[in-house]
Amino acid sequence: MQLLKITALVIAALMILLLPRQADAQLLDYGFKAGVNISSVTNSVYRTGSMTGSHFGMFAAYNFRILPISIQTEMLYSQLGTEYDEIVIGFQAPRPASLRMNYIQLPLLVKAHLPIPGPVTPNIFGGPYVGFRSGISFNFGGMDVPQAEEWYRDGDFGFVVGVGTRVGFFVVDLDLEVRLLFGMENIFDRQFEYDEQHRAISFSAGIVF
Repeated sequence: MQLLKITALVIAALMILLLPRQADAQLLDYGFKAGVNISSVTNSVYRTGSMTGSHFGMFAAYNFRILPISIQTEMLYSQLGTEYDEIVIGFQAPRPASLRMNYIQLPLLVKAHLPIPGPVTPNIFGGPYVGFRSGISFNFGGMDVPQAEEWYRDGDFGFVVGVGTRVGFFVVDLDLEVRLLFGMENIFDRQFEYDEQHRAISFSAGIVF
């Protein structure tokens, strides 16, 4: 968790530094984005299925003068989770279950833009993220399990990669993207022998000022 805290402080500091300033307005972008997550987990001992959630938040990006590259920081509220066909808890019979975990995520991305004539600018991007759990819901056989909050870690980290495009309009630009999330942290607390990580594909649209 110490590494997560240090990384989060660095990303938060970068977000403050990247806030638009009048002198560098042409180099700085900022905006808001929202979209859909289709998520699950990997390495589960149970059969899992995907879960649909949402994400929304803000971002700021610094565009280099010479290279078609930008550095983008984000602060997102993001819902991840999975559906279990059947799991076992204690001495109870196997039942279907669902897990939804809400995070405040802080990605730090490097974007490479393809400068082509016209209002459309494609890009590819990737980078690390850290996440801090803001809520959890675990349902077992149709009943909520409040103590599940103690079974899972408070933090998460991993990497995201994706492709996108920016479409220019009169006053603002529209950002469209698809990204893959690869969690590298075991979502379970150390007291459990399970080793599951988040996986997700996200579709989002953003407004750039």
